[in-house]
Amino acid sequence: MGRLVNQHYLNQLIDRNTGMFTRTATGRYKDFAATRGHLLETAKLRQVGSYLGMTLETLSRIRSGSY
Repeated sequence: MGRLVNQHYLNQLIDRNTGMFTRTATGRYKDFAATRGHLLETAKLRQVGSYLGMTLETLSRIRSGSY
């Protein structure tokens, strides 16, 4: 059972790291909102931007739709 749990989290980590290089900033934000949208309400935007690998200014532009 432990091996399966470990494998699941390793696959999530690999997908996240691959996405950091292959997706645009808008794509990373949309994926984050779709999978972990509840964190947008509770976490600070600075923390979300850091997790997504973008500056706070870029995150604000994406959220406002001007990016």
